[in-house]
Amino acid sequence: MAYTDIISLAQARTYLRIDDTQNESDNEIIQMIGTALRFMEDHTNHIVDPRDIVYFLRKQCVRVYDFPINSIILPNPPDPIDQNDYELYSLFTTSDTLIETITLNVGYGDPTNIPPGIIDAALYIIKLLYYETESEKTLVDMLPMHIKLIINKNRRFII
Repeated sequence: MAYTDIISLAQARTYLRIDDTQNESDNEIIQMIGTALRFMEDHTNHIVDPRDIVYFLRKQCVRVYDFPINSIILPNPPDPIDQNDYELYSLFTTSDTLIETITLNVGYGDPTNIPPGIIDAALYIIKLLYYETESEKTLVDMLPMHIKLIINKNRRFII
């Protein structure tokens, strides 16, 4: 799945209120869609584009904050990997000292399952990227409080 399967170019153009005849910035908008959704992934650990990620075990365990977890890819079952799900993370443990990594497939397979707040915040970020390119502020500094609250509500970790 591509980021434009989650937020389409047409949806972003409508949100930005760009006329259908103005398409010279379409490639930039597509790039901004990816940037906004990656920003949301980085700040919430809700993975919107499914992928395989390798996690390293320390003392035969690892906490995984990425969400949702679809499957364990490696080590292959029936290797002894236990999964316990908690509110903000999943804990993977094993008694096998030879297992140093696990590979998980994480991410939303169906874009309709992505929390709406994440999509709304990403659209707002696209608007900032499109209209505030000359600003001296960082993206995080430009985010209004309601977007920061959406990010914090969906965050899978506490700092």
